[in-house]
Amino acid sequence: MNRVLVRLYVPLLEKQYDIWIPINKSVFYVIKAFLAGIDSINKINYIYDGKIPKLYNKSTADCYNMNSRIIDTDIRNGTELIIF
Repeated sequence: MNRVLVRLYVPLLEKQYDIWIPINKSVFYVIKAFLAGIDSINKINYIYDGKIPKLYNKSTADCYNMNSRIIDTDIRNGTELIIF
């Protein structure tokens, strides 16, 4: 399997999404893809003050390193993530 299904919470929009993400990409790539998808779905610009938002594990509150590949993290099917 080369993708995992995660639940992404977006506190600034008070929304959540179930999203398939590739395991061979970096956390940075996945965040950029999330932002593009959020902008497209909601027809808004996700404002983050010029900074790339961070990705957190909802259960553990751990922040993921931007350079880590998804496969090298604890992100698996069913993981709940927060982008903030």
